[in-house]
Amino acid sequence: MLTQTILKELISFSNYVVEKAKKKKKKVSPDDIFEALADAADRKRKCRIVYNKIGEGTKEYIVAPYSLRWHGDNEMLYAYDFDTGHIKSFYLEDISFVEVTNSRFRPRWNVELG
Repeated sequence: MLTQTILKELISFSNYVVEKAKKKKKKVSPDDIFEALADAADRKRKCRIVYNKIGEGTKEYIVAPYSLRWHGDNEMLYAYDFDTGHIKSFYLEDISFVEVTNSRFRPRWNVELG
């Protein structure tokens, strides 16, 4: 009986550690973000991005990256958002995390990034 209690406590503690690690936000350099997006575009892979929306906090998107362009003084990512079915623009400086997935996308337009 004692071992089951210890096992439950260990599982509970490990879940706590995993959740705490997920909540920790690591600052990513713009170069790392650019490289991850360029790699995903080159390999035609979907990305999961964490985006800091002004006034709304952070939001996650699953996107297909297509291009980076300057809009005034800001560099913008243009990517297809699979949830809405539209091309969206994202300020590159407000993307805090990029994960390249194993899921491929079939380009609908020319991929300029990569």
